[in-house]
This record gives sequence, structure tokens and C-alpha cells, in this order.
Amino acid sequence: MRAYFHWHLIENAHRKSLHQRSLIWLDRSVVLLKIGVALITLPVHTLLPNVYVLSPLAYIVLLFMGVTVGVAGFFQSQRAHTQDGKLLSAWCLMGMVFWLYDWLLQNNHTGIEGIYIGPYTNAVAFLLFLYIMFRRYVGAINEVIQVNANLEQRLQARENQLEHIHREQRDIAHQQTLAAERQRIMQDMHDGLGSTLRTTLLAVEKDQLDSCSTADLLKDCIDDLKLTIDAMEPVQADLLLVLATLRYRLEPRLEGAGIGLRWEIQNIPELEWFDPRNSLHILRILQEAFTNIIKHTQASEIRVATSHDTDWIVVTITDNGQGFDVAQGLKKGGKGLKNQLSRAEAIGATISWDSSSEGTCLILRLSIKRDVITL
Repeated sequence: MRAYFHWHLIENAHRKSLHQRSLIWLDRSVVLLKIGVALITLPVHTLLPNVYVLSPLAYIVLLFMGVTVGVAGFFQSQRAHTQDGKLLSAWCLMGMVFWLYDWLLQNNHTGIEGIYIGPYTNAVAFLLFLYIMFRRYVGAINEVIQVNANLEQRLQARENQLEHIHREQRDIAHQQTLAAERQRIMQDMHDGLGSTLRTTLLAVEKDQLDSCSTADLLKDCIDDLKLTIDAMEPVQADLLLVLATLRYRLEPRLEGAGIGLRWEIQNIPELEWFDPRNSLHILRILQEAFTNIIKHTQASEIRVATSHDTDWIVVTITDNGQGFDVAQGLKKGGKGLKNQLSRAEAIGATISWDSSSEGTCLILRLSIKRDVITL
């Protein structure tokens, strides 16, 4: 009966996965034969011949079915091009030869000194199954490695494609930014420098300005032009660089006016929202403060300082001039103070003045981080 288990094992393996084809007639025949052999070999049927009489017949039927399963499995595996199926089918047929030899030995058709070799076929079949499982396991691992490599290549290609698209979009955005920046600078020069030059020209034509006043206005125009050009340079979120540029541009005028400069700048965090447009707003605010001090306060010293906390950077400009009434200055509609307020509002900053007879302090508070910048 061990031959029965041998080809039954081989048959199940073929039917399930090896040749990837199902023979319904063979499946049903094998099932019926299993049931029939099991029933006729039960020791409960008194009408049937003795089991020892039926055993040789049962062996012959099982051997025939084993050969049928082996041959059918081999041809199906050949059609499916599966080496594993052909290997098991060949061993199934070889096992039938061994079991036929055992049957002949059991029925005294060969020498009685021989040994039964059929039981070893199950061990070899088990080893074949282990080999097939191991080979398929290694093949599955290699397939996974290959799939991962293909996925990695596809992912890299997709990343390269996205990088290319991002680079194109960045170039387009850069061109749009440059165009908008040119438009902004033209508008700023028209409203600022152009307006000052026109006013100066009309005053000179009508002899309303002396040479000193004309020179001061022209100096203001030159400073305004220089600051506009400086604002076009990359600022890289560095407010200290902007303050240093302002100092470089205005210090000669302060020296010419006899005003000392105390520079008390400390390291401050970077502003993530800082760009040339916002840089120009800050430069204009501080330039207006210096211009007001030079023209109106009769100060002898200006102190520029920075500080910061978790959320804000604070820039203060303090002078020791005669001071002014802040409320009255805003109420009269002075363009200087109102321009400073509007520019501070445009960049999400706050500005305030503290003035007395001992001097004036301008306080500019800049948010370190914010999501939206109103321009």
C-alpha cells in the first residue's frame, strides 16, 4: 500500500501547481480508486474474498493508476514546460518499477533473498519535494530582487522626470518673478525717484531752490537710486546684509552732516519670507528715518540696534535730536510717516515712534515666520 501513497503524493503535486493544468477525468478516477481500495480492504466485509487475496489485485490496480498518473503528469509538464513536473513524473514512473519489483518479491515470483526497495522511493520523493521547494524559494527571492530593481529604476526615472518638470516650473516661476520684479522696480522708480526728480526740476526752473537745497535733493535721488539697485541683489534671507548695505550707502551723508553713527547690531535669525521686494520695503523705511533725522532733528548721533525673541526681530533707530509730536505728524498727513506705515503693513511688520525733546526712537518689528506675506 505504500506505492499508493507514493503516486498519490505525486499526483496531488502535479494537479495543484507543477504542470498548471487540471485533468478532471484523472482527478475523479484517482478519487474513486482511493475510495474503492479503502473500502474493499476493510476487514468488515464477509462476502468479499480474504484481504490477502485482494491485496495482489489492489497492487496491480494501484500500479496501473500510478503509471497513468506518471505518464499524464510527464506529458502535461512537457506541454507546460515545467522541469519540476517532469522530474517528479519520471520519479513516479521509476517508483512504479520499484514497487513492481516488491510486488513480485512479495508473491514469490523472484528470489526470496531480495530486499524491498519500494519504501525508499517515498524518502527520495520527499527529498525531491524539498529540492523543488528550495529552488522555487530561491527563484521567488530572485524574482523579488528583480522586481525591486525594476521598481527602483522606474522610481528613479519618475524622480528624474519630476525633477525635470520641477526645474522647468522653477525656471518659469523665476522668469515670472523677474518680470514682476522689473515691473515693480520701474513703478517704484517712477513713483519715488522720478517724482523727486520732477519736483526738483520744477523748483529749479522756477528759481524756488538755492544751490544747497538742490544739492540735497539730488543727493536724496542718488541715495534712492543706489538703494533700488542694491535691493535687486540676492539677499538670501539675511537682514544683516541689508542693514550693512544701508550703512555703506548712508554713512558718507551722515559724516557730511556731522552726525555720528553707533552701530550696535547683533546676530539675528534668518527671515524665511525675505526677498528683494521685502528688502526694498525695509530699506525705504530705514532710509526715510535717516532722511528725517538729517533734515529735521538737528541730531548729532544716531544709534542703530537689533534684537530678537522667539517670534520677532526688532530694529531700532534712535537719535538725540529735538524730537517731534508723533500724533500731530501723522494727523497732518505727512507723506514720510505714512509711507513708512504703509510699507511696514505691506510686509506684515509693525512700526512705531517714541519721541520727546531728548530724541526719537523708531521701532520696526519684523515677524520671523509667517505663512502669507501681503504685498
